[in-house]
Amino acid sequence: MFVPVLIVCITIILLSIFCLLRRKRQLDPRIRLPPGNRGFPIIGETLAFAKKKVEFFRERHHQYGHIFRTHLFGKPMIRIMGSENLRKVFLGENRIVKSSYPDSVSKLLGPNALTMSHGDDHKQRKQQLLQFFSREFLENHTCVFREVIVQRLEKWCSLPSINLHNECRLLLVELTARFLVNIDLPDATLAEIKKLLDTISNNLFVLPIYIPGTGYYKAFQAKNRVKEIFQETLREGFQTKGLSSVLESFGASFDNLDTDNTETLLDSIFELMWSGSESISTAGFTLVYLLTKQPKYLARLRRDVLMEERHEVEDECLKEAHVKRSYADAIVMETLRLLPPVGGVFREALQDFELEGYTIPKGWTISVSIRETQQNDDSMTSDPMSFCPERWFQKPPNGEPIPYFPFGGGARLCPGNAFAKLVLSILTTELALRCDIEVVKDSELTLWPSAKPVSDFIVSFRHADTTSISHRRQYRRLSNG
Repeated sequence: MFVPVLIVCITIILLSIFCLLRRKRQLDPRIRLPPGNRGFPIIGETLAFAKKKVEFFRERHHQYGHIFRTHLFGKPMIRIMGSENLRKVFLGENRIVKSSYPDSVSKLLGPNALTMSHGDDHKQRKQQLLQFFSREFLENHTCVFREVIVQRLEKWCSLPSINLHNECRLLLVELTARFLVNIDLPDATLAEIKKLLDTISNNLFVLPIYIPGTGYYKAFQAKNRVKEIFQETLREGFQTKGLSSVLESFGASFDNLDTDNTETLLDSIFELMWSGSESISTAGFTLVYLLTKQPKYLARLRRDVLMEERHEVEDECLKEAHVKRSYADAIVMETLRLLPPVGGVFREALQDFELEGYTIPKGWTISVSIRETQQNDDSMTSDPMSFCPERWFQKPPNGEPIPYFPFGGGARLCPGNAFAKLVLSILTTELALRCDIEVVKDSELTLWPSAKPVSDFIVSFRHADTTSISHRRQYRRLSNG
């Protein structure tokens, strides 16, 4: 009886000392915390955030400005927006900040994940990964990327209608499995993996309570099922193709599959499937979604691509890869600006530092707002909230660059950004050349945790006007002399 009481007393004393020290620190005149509040004890404002999600951040940014403090997911947190603030944080990696995620995310991905690594370990592993995402790798895979995308577009055109979000997810899960993991999977298996990844995405930012029925439990069960699928696949002999070079850069190996190394391999496959398909599938969906809302941009892109000069390359597929797609690039960039697949990232302060005169205390979590920064900058020549690819051909009136951080920045710039941009560019161009799109059932978007329709967004794909395709073929013949 005495020992438990003593433990409780010691715990209370330690918590009291901690609170007093923190209060003393906050009263230090040199410490100027951003405005905001902590909410309830322990849970902070997590319940309010769970109810309002993205609107929670919008309301507080409107109330407090670029920087405010809160308490989410069990941690004191400071939310920041604004180009200069983001640049300072991104460029301060390993000096004033380090990458940090809520406990639910870090525990789900595991301590050995590339995403969770820091310092020299992260630098070395990222450099190794970038070797496989080289220009040569992308050029060697351009034709097969295009082949998979065209096959999907043809399939969509053959159906009366499709659920656009589901189909875009399936397409990018297939691309990730085939070219980053080097495993071909049947459509039924791809559909199951897509559903499991959706479960993880929907329960990623939650309180880390591992009890049946909680979102955290559901996410872990989904992860384990993804690993089971790939374990079954490996046992059935798909490993005869060998590991992809990208997967090898994650430290994966087929050696001794019956030992503990199997778990390391499966963890590597899961991380690559998750990181390789999650963001890019969201970007692919939002790109097509935005083009259905303003088809004039799709029509203009079709005209531009048909009239652009082709490089004199004998191989027809490589010729496609060398098309100057300036307007296609503008559409991709505008999509990633207006609706970035990752709305924000997390950092932890390694030391006290200042932003806009406020103190960011050591040890606090920093929530870096990418979406709000890109959507609320008044330096652009047109409404920041409008989808306008032409803005990328205009010079901002104040000379400042358009806010653009869809892949993060600094030492933790997303290593797969070139892969993502290539795939999105191919999708954009092939869509313009081959398809007309009609909305059958509309839906608004929700932006948490990433952009997706509130209800089913149903569209009908049809082959583009045959005269356009004939024009395209004729122009190719003329180009070839």
